Amino acid sequence: DPKTRDTALRVLAGTDDRTRRLILKELKELRDARQKEKSRKRSELRGVVTEKVSAADRRVKIEIGTSGWRAIMAPPGTIENAGFTLANVGRLTQAVAREMTERIPGRKPRILVTYDTRQGSKEFAQHVAEVLAANQVEVALVEDHPVTTPVSAAQTRPALGSQAYDLALQITPSHNPPLPAWNGVKFMAHGGPAPDELTQAFADRANDERSNKKYQRLPLEQAKKEKDKKVSVVDLKQKSDERLRR
Repeated sequence: DPKTRDTALRVLAGTDDRTRRLILKELKELRDARQKEKSRKRSELRGVVTEKVSAADRRVKIEIGTSGWRAIMAPPGTIENAGFTLANVGRLTQAVAREMTERIPGRKPRILVTYDTRQGSKEFAQHVAEVLAANQVEVALVEDHPVTTPVSAAQTRPALGSQAYDLALQITPSHNPPLPAWNGVKFMAHGGPAPDELTQAFADRANDERSNKKYQRLPLEQAKKEKDKKVSVVDLKQKSDERLRR
């Protein structure tokens, strides 16, 4: 930038040839590093889609119940408890990604995404994976079969060591009345329900009017093809089936 260049020129004016060469070399390396970082960021953002959240969707307050949020799959304002839409799930998911990134410095959070048998749950889970991938989270998606809540939670047990996920996010209305219109997002950590303090932090971010007007997603097929595998597909069917047989 101009200020840095002017400062460098003033410094160079009072130095000998050897020192001047060393300073110029250092400045070139710094410039090259900045260019490389810019290129890396541009590469990461390539293909990312920005989705706007409508005013109607933003009026839906994300309220945490038992380790998650639940609502009816209908446009906001049409009936009571409506608002479980792709946009609202998207803004909540982006809030999750940002909160987890702040809490886990030095590496990408590892998040498992699963879904239950309810119609539409798979599509919402895929949308969640896209949003997490666009927000620099290491995503493991169970894409081909539903998973029980206990099996999802078990993948976050500390006993698994480095194989444990930092968070499991399941598309399920959980214990809500078994009406097909309901769905939800349930969070699990440390082998069980995620702490209330953590889930409330997710909701607070999602409801923040300063940052909930849009969110980003990386289309799933592209996310699977990225060199660093932004989304990996995992299979938990055997574990889930064993759990159901107990």
